[in-house]
Amino acid sequence: MRNSCFLLIGLLGLIMLSSCFRKDERIALLPPGEAHVTTVDQGSDYMHQIYFDMNNGVVLRNNFSEWDLSFETSANGFHVWINGGKDMYAAKKNESDFYAVQTATGVKWRWDSPTGNTDSTAIGNWTTFIPSSTQTPTSPNKMSEMQHEDGFVYIIDRGSMYGTALRFWKVKFLWVNSEAYKIKFGLLDNSLVDSMIILKDKQFNFSYFTFNNGGQQITMEPPKQTWDIVFTRYRYVFYNTNPYTPYMVSGVLLNPNGIYAGADSTLTFEEIDYEKALTIPLTTSRDVVGYDWKRYSFASQSYLIAPQHNYIIRDENGYYWKLRFIDFYNADGEKGYPKFEYQRL
Repeated sequence: MRNSCFLLIGLLGLIMLSSCFRKDERIALLPPGEAHVTTVDQGSDYMHQIYFDMNNGVVLRNNFSEWDLSFETSANGFHVWINGGKDMYAAKKNESDFYAVQTATGVKWRWDSPTGNTDSTAIGNWTTFIPSSTQTPTSPNKMSEMQHEDGFVYIIDRGSMYGTALRFWKVKFLWVNSEAYKIKFGLLDNSLVDSMIILKDKQFNFSYFTFNNGGQQITMEPPKQTWDIVFTRYRYVFYNTNPYTPYMVSGVLLNPNGIYAGADSTLTFEEIDYEKALTIPLTTSRDVVGYDWKRYSFASQSYLIAPQHNYIIRDENGYYWKLRFIDFYNADGEKGYPKFEYQRL
């Protein structure tokens, strides 16, 4: 009888203990989706950028050249990028006096990496202060402006699409916290000098700024959870030339918010299924799809699609997609209209 009691207590204990553990949740693998063929309109001058979601298609279309600087929006973010698609450059002057910087002569121009790596930006690590989401919330305007008054002034070349009078600007990054940045900017002749708070809106990857109209914060991208890839102009750098050759290209960049992708040229598009997709290495490098799914033929004076190039994209929900490009021209023979096929695996 005593042994039976011990046995009963032991069984009850096991039942109670097992109820403390979380049961494994099985995720049902959906059957492959239908293949879709879509064309996006960048225009023959590639002025349009198109944000695309693999589930819902085009999310947003706008003019890629509207912004000059983009600011990281995460609570501890402080990195700043320039618009390479406009052939922009940045240079750091060894000078902290904003008004003393009046010429771009002799500066060393820098550019951002198309990979999106934060250790390869033209602006670089302008601050020694890393913001934190645990900071006591305060009004951004109450942040001490003296924090980076000893920081360096940066010269910004906005690119050849601007006339001499509005092409070169200078910027000083005054401070950053978990909610915002503050910058000081103006023309090299010390005209149009102003300062601005750039707010971090966490629903977007970046906060965007333009020097136009006296300086403005603008919205350029859709909320970060609503898109996977963007068709846009950007700068690629050929490092196998001497000197290096920065070059404007039209291609595809990944959403940096948890989107992974990889390329494969060993399988046909039809051969790629879910199991094969799992064997293809993926990366968050923003330009893994890039621009070289097409090449320019001097013989035909036209762009030709590389038919062997296939791409695997894993969205933020963990679903795998395959994608290939079919054409770069519309029915009227105008370039700048990428046509592609994609399918959920």
